[in-house]
Amino acid sequence: MNSPIIWFAFALAIGFVISAVANNTFGIVTKSASPLTVTVRSDIERLMMVGVLLVCGPHILFRAANRSREMGDWPAVYVWASYGLGAIWAFVVGFAVLAVFTL
Repeated sequence: MNSPIIWFAFALAIGFVISAVANNTFGIVTKSASPLTVTVRSDIERLMMVGVLLVCGPHILFRAANRSREMGDWPAVYVWASYGLGAIWAFVVGFAVLAVFTL
């Protein structure tokens, strides 16, 4: 994997997959629709939720942008900016995973 295009594609795909799997696993374990709906009672839980949201963020952002695009409650610029931000975030998550596994 020497080509930067291949690195970019793999990082983006891995970021999206990890984000979706983590978000859906969190939803199954906590029986909630989203990590944003869980009540936090202590500082440890708050810190753990930050870690979960760092990983699940791209999927949550893409889901919100897709819902808003279908319902029309956001301007088109906000929707496409959310898609772009979600893609960048997924790339960062995927690149971090690739960097750990290629050490």
